[in-house]
Amino acid sequence: MLGYLATTRSPARDRVMVLVSIKAGLWAKAMASLTWAMATDAAGQVAEALHVLNRVSIGKTGAARFPCTPTGRRHWSHYRP
Repeated sequence: MLGYLATTRSPARDRVMVLVSIKAGLWAKAMASLTWAMATDAAGQVAEALHVLNRVSIGKTGAARFPCTPTGRRHWSHYRP
């Protein structure tokens, strides 16, 4: 699957979205609502965790925090719109 993503129009973005979906188990609604503020720290660097706000998450229990692996952080840092 990742090999195919290298042939798409936005390979870096597509790779990040697939990996976040698989690793964090995010649904399409949450994926579509992600912002850079949820993935970066106060200094603008890729954070060690993805902070998904309640308005983005599917449940009503509040925000969720998904730790980022070093590989995930590397992929996020390569994709900067």
